[in-house]
Amino acid sequence: MTTGGSLTDAGGLLLVASAPNLPVFFVTWSIAGTAMAATFYQPAFTALTRWHPLNTFAP
Repeated sequence: MTTGGSLTDAGGLLLVASAPNLPVFFVTWSIAGTAMAATFYQPAFTALTRWHPLNTFAP
């Protein structure tokens, strides 16, 4: 999730930098902002706990 968010964010920020007008700027900034949210700690922690439940490591 974090890797995908980072790659999407990099592409989104490149699009923001090359936006020819204000509506395109807002749309691309929304894409970049959504990708930034995917790189936060909480979504990553949620994904990890779903992929590796706590009882998986129990003896």
